[in-house]
This record gives sequence, structure tokens and C-alpha cells, in this order.
Amino acid sequence: MNVSRYCSAFVLCAIGWPAIGADVDAAEDNPWSGEVEFGYIASSGNTDSTSGTARVLVAYVTGDWEHKAEAKVFGASEDDDTTAENYQIWGKSLKNLTDRSYAFGRLEWKKNRFSGYPEQTFETIGYGRRILDDERFTLNIEGGLGATQQDKLIAEDPDVIEDENSGLLTLGGDFTWAISETSTFEQLLAINSSSDNTYWESITRLKANVIGGVALAIGYTIQGNTDVDAGTEKTDRFTSISLEYAF
Repeated sequence: MNVSRYCSAFVLCAIGWPAIGADVDAAEDNPWSGEVEFGYIASSGNTDSTSGTARVLVAYVTGDWEHKAEAKVFGASEDDDTTAENYQIWGKSLKNLTDRSYAFGRLEWKKNRFSGYPEQTFETIGYGRRILDDERFTLNIEGGLGATQQDKLIAEDPDVIEDENSGLLTLGGDFTWAISETSTFEQLLAINSSSDNTYWESITRLKANVIGGVALAIGYTIQGNTDVDAGTEKTDRFTSISLEYAF
């Protein structure tokens, strides 16, 4: 797996998508915004290893409606053997009911080649509440119901997959702390629980502005499944150091 070439192509394609919306309205009240992120680490010597990550987030706000979509990929290899391959795409629309509350719908697809659940899809609708919302701190919590389709890995060589389709309960929240004018701390937590499995994800990010819209971002992601086959790890962890451009 050529991580650097794949991530570079991903970012170039991703940049083209928000650029279409950016031409719609070039005024100062442009409803479009977003972030593009890319990171790459390589080492050589007794062991040759590479890892790369790419992410694009696009947001569109109009009236009481807010729409967001994100795509991201993480890959790693060691001595030409792929050791990590993770893809994730989600979209979310929310309708503000008051200054503090909103209703939302979310669709998410993820693929993790080395997970006990190689592929998972979640569809949810729910209610969110803004607990904190000021210049320094924001805290949102959410809850909802939906459905999930999950492929569970039962055996390898060859792979044996079992389909798990069921209802879903989702809980989540996100916290942002503006530490200073140039640095931000972010924490996100999502839990998708079904009768077969509970998938959870924690994302911790620290960003420091470098120049203009460019920032250095350090991230730590943990993804977990509670019901995996024997011999498969329940959690996957990803650490990233990357540059982010906000537009």
C-alpha cells in the first residue's frame, strides 16, 4: 500500500468538491466553510514504515439548517506490508429548534480492514442540546435512534463474514475549548449501541495556528467494538500529526 500516493490523491480530489460550493457565493457571508487536513510520517533503517492520514470536512449553513459532511482515511505499512487501512464517511443535517436545541439526522459508513467489524453503516435521527456556547467553550450532547448494518468477521483465510442488521441507540457529544486566540482543544465521543454490538469512537485533537488558515493538528483516535470474535482486538488506536487548512 503506497500511503503517501493514496493520501495525496485523496486530498486533491477532496479539495475539488468544496471548491464547487465556494464559487456559488464569494461574498463575506458565504455559507460554505470547511477544513482539509493531510499528514504523513516515514521512517527507514532496520524497518521501513510509513503512515498517512487525510481528511476533508465541508459545512453549509442556511437559516436554521446546518449541513456537514466529512471523509477521512488512515493507512500504515511496514516493510511493504499493510498494517492499517481505515476509511470513514459521514453526513449530518440539523434543524435548529431554539438557540439551545436542535433535531438532526446522520448517515455514517466506515471500513476498517483489520477490525473485527470490517464494514459498518449507521443511520440515526435524534435530538441535540447545546449545554455551553460562548467564546471559549462549547459543549453539545446528542441522543437518537436508528438502524445499523454491520459485517462481523467470524474467521480469516478465507474471510467469513456474518451480517448483523438491527435497531440502534446512539449517544454522543463534542467539546471545544479555545485555549487562546491561536490554539484549540477538541474532544468528540460517539456511541452506537445495538443488540449485537456497541461501536464507540473517541477523537481528541489539539490545534495550533501556524499562519493564516493553516494549523498544526495533533490527533488521537480510539475506535472500539464490544462484540468481536476471539483473537481479534476490541479497539484500534490512531495517532496523527498533520497540517490543516481551514477555508
